[in-house]
Amino acid sequence: MPVNSFDDYELTWKPDKQELKTPMYRSLAMLMEADIKSGKLIANTKLPPQRELADYLDLNHSTITKAYKLCELKGVIHAIVGSGTFVSPNANSSSSIVNQSDTAIADMGMVLPFFNHNKSVKDIVNEVIKKPLSEKLLEYSNPLGSLSQRIAGAKWVSQFGIDCHANNTIITAGAQNALAIILLSLFAPGDKIITDPYTYPNFIALANMLHIQLIAVKHDEQGMLPNELDTICSLENIQGIFLMTSCNNPTTIPLSNHRIRELCFVIKKHQLLVIEDDVFAFMKKNKVTPVCSLLPEQTIYVSGLSKSICAGIRVAYMCFPQKYLSRLEQGCYNVNIKASSLNVEVVTEIIQSGLAQKLIQEKYEMAITRNCLYAKYFPSVHCEPESYYQWLQLPEGYSGKFFEDLMESKNINVYGAERFSVGDSAKSNAIRIATCSPATEASLELGLTAIKKAIKEEIPLSTP
Repeated sequence: MPVNSFDDYELTWKPDKQELKTPMYRSLAMLMEADIKSGKLIANTKLPPQRELADYLDLNHSTITKAYKLCELKGVIHAIVGSGTFVSPNANSSSSIVNQSDTAIADMGMVLPFFNHNKSVKDIVNEVIKKPLSEKLLEYSNPLGSLSQRIAGAKWVSQFGIDCHANNTIITAGAQNALAIILLSLFAPGDKIITDPYTYPNFIALANMLHIQLIAVKHDEQGMLPNELDTICSLENIQGIFLMTSCNNPTTIPLSNHRIRELCFVIKKHQLLVIEDDVFAFMKKNKVTPVCSLLPEQTIYVSGLSKSICAGIRVAYMCFPQKYLSRLEQGCYNVNIKASSLNVEVVTEIIQSGLAQKLIQEKYEMAITRNCLYAKYFPSVHCEPESYYQWLQLPEGYSGKFFEDLMESKNINVYGAERFSVGDSAKSNAIRIATCSPATEASLELGLTAIKKAIKEEIPLSTP
C-alpha cells in the first residue's frame, strides 16, 4: 500500500480492485471500457490523473499509462494536453448507421438515396443476366475487376476531375469496404489520422476497431483550417488525413477550391497519406477540385455508387498511386476476395449506356425539391441545396442524443451529433436530417413539422 492511501480520495472513476487480473493494463482498460459503454462513465467525464489512479490501485504508473493508451486507441477516451483525459463524446453513442425502424412516420436518420429509381437498375440487371455466358459472372475472377470494368471506373471518376488509369483502379464492394481495405492495408494500430470534428460515423467505427486514432482539426464555413492542421502535424506524428471533399458528412460543408489548395500545401509539407471519400461529388454542379488531382502521389480517391446509382449494388472505385498497388490488392483479396462480378457488370453497363447520368440528374432534382421544403420549415438556418441531408443546430445546452431520443419516442428518426463527433472539438447540440430518406414529400413534411414543433415547444420544457 502506498504511503498516501487514496482509498477515501474523491476520484471520478474508481475501478473495482478485486476485478483486476493479469495483465493488469489490459484488465484495467477492459473495466474502463465496460463502465463507459454501460453509462457509468458518461461522455466528457474527466478521468483521474494517471498517478492518482496508480496510487489508488497500488499499480505502477506505466500500467495506468498503457491502459489509458489502449482505451484511447479504441476511441472511447481522448487526451487534451494540459487539461487531462476525458471520456469521448461519442463513446456512449452508436457510431453505426443502420435503419432504426421500418415503421417510422418519417425516417430521416439513415441516408436512403431515392429507392424509386431502382426499377431502372432492375431492367439493366435483367439485360446483363440475359447476355451470353453471363453465368461466368458468378465465378471467381480478377479480384481487382476486369479491364473493361476498370476502364468504366476510370471513366466514372473522370467526371469529377480525376485522371486515373484502369491499372490504378480497384473495384470494391462499396465505399465503406474501400475504406476498410485502405486502413487495413496502409495503416497500423497506433497510427494517427486527421479528420474533421464531425465525420462519417462508419469511418470512426472502422478506425476504433483497428486501433487507429482519429484526431479532429477545427473547421470553418470553407472546411478544415490549414493553420490548425499544420500545428497538429508539427506536434504529433500523423500518418494520414481523411477528407470528404464535396460534401462533408454530416455538416454538408464543401471544401472551397482555395481551401483545398491551402490544405494541399500543408499535406505535402508533412507527407500525409490522403483518404479522399468523394461519394457526393455527383451532387455538385460546380465541381469541387479534388485533392487527388493536386496530390495524385499522396491520395487514394474513393468514389462509391450507392448514393448516385443504387444503394443495394455495393460498388465503389478506388483510385491510387501505383506504389500502393500490391498492398491494396492484397488487402482487397484478404478482406473479401473481390466485389461481386455481377454487381460490377451491372454498374459498368449503367455507366456505359448513359443511364448513370440520367439517374444522377433525376436524383439531383429530387434532392433540390426536398431541400426547398426543408428551407420552408427552417428559413432562418443554412440550407445546402445540393445535398441529401441537412445539419440543424439545436439550442445551446440540448444535445443531439437527447433530441434523437425525443424524436424516436414520436416514431421519427434523426441522428444526433454525437454519432459523428471525433475527440472533444465538436459541440453536440446538432442533428443530421436526411431529407432524401422519407418515401414521399408528404412524409418529409410530417417529420419536419414534428421537429420544428419539438424545438419550439418541448425542448425548453425538457431536461437535456
